Amino acid sequence: MTEIAARDLPRLTLLLGAGGVGKTTLSAALGLAHARAGRRAALLSVDPARRLRTALGLAEVPEHGARVALSGAAGTLDAALLDPSASLRRWVAEASPDAARGDLAANPYFVALADRLAGLADAIGCVRAVEWAERDPSLAELVLDTAPGRSAVELLARPDKLMAFFDGRLMRWLVRLARLGPARRGGRLLAGLGDVSGTRTLRDVGELLSAIEAAAGDMVARLERARRWLRDAATSLVVVCGVSDDAAEVAASLDRAVRDLGFAPSLFVLNRALAAPPGWTPLIAGDAPAPGHAFARYVRSYLRTQDRVRARLGAGQVRVIDVPDGTLDAPSRLDALAALGEPLREALEPRGSSAARRRRSSRAA
Repeated sequence: MTEIAARDLPRLTLLLGAGGVGKTTLSAALGLAHARAGRRAALLSVDPARRLRTALGLAEVPEHGARVALSGAAGTLDAALLDPSASLRRWVAEASPDAARGDLAANPYFVALADRLAGLADAIGCVRAVEWAERDPSLAELVLDTAPGRSAVELLARPDKLMAFFDGRLMRWLVRLARLGPARRGGRLLAGLGDVSGTRTLRDVGELLSAIEAAAGDMVARLERARRWLRDAATSLVVVCGVSDDAAEVAASLDRAVRDLGFAPSLFVLNRALAAPPGWTPLIAGDAPAPGHAFARYVRSYLRTQDRVRARLGAGQVRVIDVPDGTLDAPSRLDALAALGEPLREALEPRGSSAARRRRSSRAA
């Protein structure tokens, strides 16, 4: 496995927020904006709702990643939708081809273990992100679209939790058993299982032990890198908030939760913000003709809520930016999406850090 020095890691940006605030759309928009700016970017979604396909207008976004065709872009964007079980099976197949040839997907013990680990999807996402950085050293930006609400905070804590799982008694016992030769205690135990449950059980357990022995070490090493990466000074935590009091409450809750874990948001994004165009002042002020009263009331209410939410977000001394609602209709959907992500990309650029910008640009495709 390739060792990555901190200075060689791509810049990591995590987007967090309540469900329905446009977090996945903004994640896609940011990835596309990076590509438009000449960067080599990657976008990984761990959101179980799997909205990334809709956001990018694609029929399929595979677990192993695929290139997003953005015409005229100086950089590139690859996108992947996390499938924890598929990732685990792929890692096992790569680390232990012999076990994979034994139709591991049909092994009930491996399926049970994969399902157990797939419940830690956020941690698997961390492993997947580190794997991506290892395999593409030229990667300059990696955008991580998290699960909605407080579940996103688990991603920041899961590396420790999954490492604790691998370090637990059961896993230590299984790995130790895998290392025992057939003539020693492990072989006798497996033979006993075969006598009790038949040779199928013997084969299934043997395949499982081989898989664990081959793949667990790589996963633990990547989790350790993920822990350091998440706490790197260049990593950004972006909290996306919609124009509603409920979304503001979730954003405030996320702020408290990430601070409790020793992190801090880098930026708040007020998504789908409304900027009243010229000529609307009479309408908003209440001087509109009678037919426009209903719409005027809606606009005034929306702007009041928007001001209230923005003030609440800004109370935490974290920068707040507005991202307006945009039209993403085909055939220029990806171009429109890239334009939507540009204010966010610019807000995340290090201030006074031209050397860092040159370094990332030099690693773009």
